[in-house]
Amino acid sequence: MPGKWISKYDKDPDKNLRYNKMYMDSFDEPYMILGEGVNENIKIVHFANVWNNIHDNEEAWVKDNWQ
Repeated sequence: MPGKWISKYDKDPDKNLRYNKMYMDSFDEPYMILGEGVNENIKIVHFANVWNNIHDNEEAWVKDNWQ
């Protein structure tokens, strides 16, 4: 599976900034998750850490894409 298909999302905004930067640098992409948008290459989002559950997430991009 290509690495650019996978992303990671955390409740901590600082960690999400680091994940976005790593994704952009690794795959020469303009963003991973930005505001309400998800990069069109992403097929899987890993919701990292305890209590970070996709079913309880209130972000608009989660609701638009997976709920």
